[in-house]
Amino acid sequence: MGKKQPILYEIRDGEEYKRCTKCFVFQPKGLSHFSAHQSCKDGLNSQCRVCHKAYNKTPDQLKKASANAKKRRREKKAEDPNFFKSEKIRITYKLKREVYENMFEEQGFKCMICQEASIKPYTKHSHVDHCHKTGKVRGILCKDCNLGLGRFKDSVESLERAIDYLRRPAC
Repeated sequence: MGKKQPILYEIRDGEEYKRCTKCFVFQPKGLSHFSAHQSCKDGLNSQCRVCHKAYNKTPDQLKKASANAKKRRREKKAEDPNFFKSEKIRITYKLKREVYENMFEEQGFKCMICQEASIKPYTKHSHVDHCHKTGKVRGILCKDCNLGLGRFKDSVESLERAIDYLRRPAC
């Protein structure tokens, strides 16, 4: 048999009580005894306010933890300068690093639209173009072409009108 689940709620005299996961004391369920927590099912922290406050770190402990985190980030960046950028691309567009880098090679390190700009992976001039409805990646664009598509809100009709406008003879 699996582990027995602890009892977290009780009803006494018509009032609902919640058990703190730290001190195991049942207290009236509500914001007076438990702080708000969006990711919890009932919207309340699993620890009562007293335990939560005692459990949280002191300012000195927070400074030390922050300094350690910064040190780890610096070490990771020294080890792989593009790590954080590739992680952002992986999380945002669900593109593995190898796939992202292969896209550049397949495009000849040029923008899919203007074909002029020589773009490199992980720079501020290269942008992953994607469909805003499906999230599917279409290709890599230079900054200007990506902004241009964004201004037209990915509307083929608007872009066709812009092309017609550009083809009109000048005065």
